Amino acid sequence: MTLVDLIFGFGSLICRSSRMRDAGASPCAMPVRLDGFGYVRSWCFRSSTGFTALGLRLAEAGEADKVNGVVFEAGQDLVSLDRREVGYTRVKIPRHSVTVLPCDTTLTDDDDDGVLHRLLTEATEGMDTAANASEVAGPSEEESGAGRSARPVVNLWTYVPMAESLGDI
Repeated sequence: MTLVDLIFGFGSLICRSSRMRDAGASPCAMPVRLDGFGYVRSWCFRSSTGFTALGLRLAEAGEADKVNGVVFEAGQDLVSLDRREVGYTRVKIPRHSVTVLPCDTTLTDDDDDGVLHRLLTEATEGMDTAANASEVAGPSEEESGAGRSARPVVNLWTYVPMAESLGDI
């Protein structure tokens, strides 16, 4: 069984060169929206060196909890991303919260963008909103039977500021 870690980036991780330079992550990224995840984007992260950066904070009552960003494959080394995102903690995103947005490129299974799009779409399509948020996308017992290729197990992650990293919001 193959495990694939996908990361939702909403700030500097949207920038291709930034995520590749600091974390060695995939250059491919797909536009997505998180909806119903319970967080909003905010200038709430306060670095130990004094700068303020984007973070996700819990949505307040009545506040729309929609966040646009990109999803990319973490690659083999989640530890590098965790190290880059110091002051943030990695949290799992329920698959039903992810909507894949249209992109302007032609996607095929012969290119990395197409493979990522197919993987992300398969991981998020057909999800019942009552599904267990800690579940990961993977084959059902019927799908993993003989003669069928099993889908990879997909984890969807993002980074939210740790309590001690929250600025005055």
